[in-house]
This record gives sequence, structure tokens and C-alpha cells, in this order.
Amino acid sequence: QGMADSTVAVQLTEDPEVYICRPLVETAIANLVRNAKVHGKAPITIHIGVDGGRAHIDVDDNGAGIEAAQREPLFEPFARGDRRRNGLGLGLPLARQIARRHGGDVSFVDLPQPGFRARLSLPIASE
Repeated sequence: QGMADSTVAVQLTEDPEVYICRPLVETAIANLVRNAKVHGKAPITIHIGVDGGRAHIDVDDNGAGIEAAQREPLFEPFARGDRRRNGLGLGLPLARQIARRHGGDVSFVDLPQPGFRARLSLPIASE
């Protein structure tokens, strides 16, 4: 499935205030969406909300996901899971580096099958 074949829906549950470098965080989100489009299955949905006092941007797809043992290695530069995966293997490491520079992180969450989530979390701005 090509990237132009699928639509991305956005669902805003809450509107948390975060202090970010917008172009960097946009790059991180774009990398997660690209991964969902290339390796997941439509529809792709972005959920924005709050969980545990942190803002989160979830990128969900209806694919089978990634086995638990294979997840953390995908955050290493140039890792591609298996030889059939496209790209240089820099999208996830860059997304995580951007999130961590903002005090957040990127992780994977299993959803009811089918379904898989990449979560970018960020600290909520202090009052």
C-alpha cells in the first residue's frame, strides 16, 4: 500500500498545552505516521489527549503490530526489523530522540487485534 492510498484521521480528546519546538515534533509525528502507512494497515488514526499527566499523540493502525522482542531494537539507528522493510531505519530513532529532548518518549502499545499504536508522550506545560 502506498503512502498516497490512505487517509489519516485526527481525533482530539483533549487539548493539552505543551512547550515544544514545533518543526521537530512535527517531524517526529510525520515519521510515526509514515511507519504506520508503510508497515501497518489502514485506517490510520491520530489521537491527541492526556494520560497520567502527560500529553500523548497516538498513531494507530489496524496492522498486526510488532512482536514485543523486536520493538526496542527498532529504535537503534539503521535497524529495519527485517530485510523486507523499506527505508534507512532512521525514522523511529529520530522520533524518539526528538521526544526525549522534549522530556518525553516514543513507545509502542498493543491494541485489541487488529491494531497497533505508536505513542509520542510529552510533558504538559506547567502553569
